[in-house]
Amino acid sequence: MGIDWSHRLAVYTTQPRVDWTDARGFPVRALIVWDLNAGKLASSFEYSGKGVYPVGVALAGRDVFIATEKQVTFTRLDGTQPRPLLEAEGEAVVQDIAVSPDGGSVAVVVSGNDPSNLGELRVFDIGTLKESFRVRQGDGRFEGMRGHFSELHWRADGTGILVSTATHTEMWGSLATIFLDGRVRIEAVEGYGNVSPTGTMWAGNVGGVGCMFVGSHEWLIRGLDDGSVPVRGRSESLVFSPWEWSPDGTQFVFTQQEAPNCEDLSIDKQTAYVVRTQNGTSFGAPERVADLAELHRQWYGDRLFTTDCAHAIQPAVDRWGEPSLGCTGRAEPPDAPRTVRVGGQFAGMAILPQPVGVIAP
Repeated sequence: MGIDWSHRLAVYTTQPRVDWTDARGFPVRALIVWDLNAGKLASSFEYSGKGVYPVGVALAGRDVFIATEKQVTFTRLDGTQPRPLLEAEGEAVVQDIAVSPDGGSVAVVVSGNDPSNLGELRVFDIGTLKESFRVRQGDGRFEGMRGHFSELHWRADGTGILVSTATHTEMWGSLATIFLDGRVRIEAVEGYGNVSPTGTMWAGNVGGVGCMFVGSHEWLIRGLDDGSVPVRGRSESLVFSPWEWSPDGTQFVFTQQEAPNCEDLSIDKQTAYVVRTQNGTSFGAPERVADLAELHRQWYGDRLFTTDCAHAIQPAVDRWGEPSLGCTGRAEPPDAPRTVRVGGQFAGMAILPQPVGVIAP
């Protein structure tokens, strides 16, 4: 999901239906453009095909990149003038996509299709749609990284891109900063964590406890450029879990609770804490968060993305600080629509994917 703030357009994808042929269903997705000023649908168009599972959309002015598992397409917001950017070959899969802070480039992560190439990062010039930079995980600079390239995050200064890896196990992956001048820096991460919006700090666990290692008895914030550790929490009787950064990177929310196993981990007014910095280098003591929703409203104001869905247990802003339509909790019934809101203003409806095993009439 994305917002063109200069024109107040909310852009997101949803799955309106499944087309059935014999006993097989083919998902059809739609790109929704909602005019927040007029309070109505500005445009929408459907797309389908191989690997249509949504990876994301990335706005570039009045144009948009639509990424599915197998391809990335550049098109106008009304669906006209579509141009292919890339197609993942063989068993390779598009993992993530993001436009640079200056709007001049788009970065794409593609996972590899053979053991010698676990993935690659490709950067394209938006004006020409020509590739300007590429690096493969298989080269020697990434030796020691676990898993394959997965998520990406631009540094706010545009000098480089952070790429995390996925292991497809309960273990956390690795993190590298890939600078556009060719330098590569493998970051020191010791558990699951979150990159700051600036791309210069990491907050996360040291080790892990419980299933999926979502918590630990120690957590910290580390400066990636200088290696500093301005925040560290440690307790054998408490379990900590990193949650999310504020959009300006000056606050970080984490959980702190007595939890003997992962089933007891939660985020609520009893367990949420925030640390704040005024100068970008040192942080104050943790403060309990009385109302997480109110904290989000303070952070985002009229830019807060929310969705109304049953049993939602996490905010609509994911751990990389990106707006997301995902709800952790399952809606009832499974295909129930969700209301999309931006800053409390209605911005259309999203439909949960049709559950596996449902046979359309």
